Amino acid sequence: ICGCARSCEIFLDKVFLNIHNISELYKDFVIIIAYDVSSDNTLDKLLEYQSKYGETKMKILNNKNRLSTTRTENISNARNDILKEIRCLNNPMFTHMIMIDLDDVCSSPMNMDVLKQTLNRTDWDMISFNREDYYDIWALSINPYMYSCWHFYGDTMEYVSIMKKYIEDKLLKLSPDELLECSSAFNGIAIYKLASFENCNYSWSLTKNISLIKYLYPTIIQKNTHLGEHYKNTTIGYNADCEHRGFHMNAILLNKARIRISPLDLFK
Repeated sequence: ICGCARSCEIFLDKVFLNIHNISELYKDFVIIIAYDVSSDNTLDKLLEYQSKYGETKMKILNNKNRLSTTRTENISNARNDILKEIRCLNNPMFTHMIMIDLDDVCSSPMNMDVLKQTLNRTDWDMISFNREDYYDIWALSINPYMYSCWHFYGDTMEYVSIMKKYIEDKLLKLSPDELLECSSAFNGIAIYKLASFENCNYSWSLTKNISLIKYLYPTIIQKNTHLGEHYKNTTIGYNADCEHRGFHMNAILLNKARIRISPLDLFK
């Protein structure tokens, strides 16, 4: 059960209540938190929880990477540090990784029935969830909206609005037992089957991630022509992308991972 922590002290008690409830569903677990220098007492709060769980059950990874001015590069490095720690554990008993944001988006009480129902399914390799407000449009890639919402000329907020309406309408039309196929999504929390991601890492760069480029090109322009002339060209000068997209698309390319979204809301 993993997350990245930076200046999120005020949310940690509520998030850790959810983490505790998640851990109760498994025979064994480890909590891995990647911590970065914060403006509050996040580290002290994390150390309190570590003293409760013990250092074997809860690991705090202090950032040793040089900080970048690119926010997603820092987050990508933190998530990759978590992956390294998971792989160092080398425990075949661990089948899942649950990546959870440690701020307000995951601080509401979790609907454990939805989580149990999801864990009992076998038709996904990564699954995220719907919300009353589906806010995480940047991490979303779903046909025909495959590209980053911030990488189009024109009114990017219009593009965000188009994608937001599209995903909300698609999820609304699903029955509770259906899943929505996509190429990337996160929305605050996602569950991963480790076997389908063992050779994958997070990537923050649009132009350096060869797998991402192979996945998106050359069809990305044609896939978005229906949006109008001003959406056909990407703003390549802005290289930073959401780190989740590269991680998910790598898994699809390398392992045929099934990336899915549940129409159910995990949070009450």
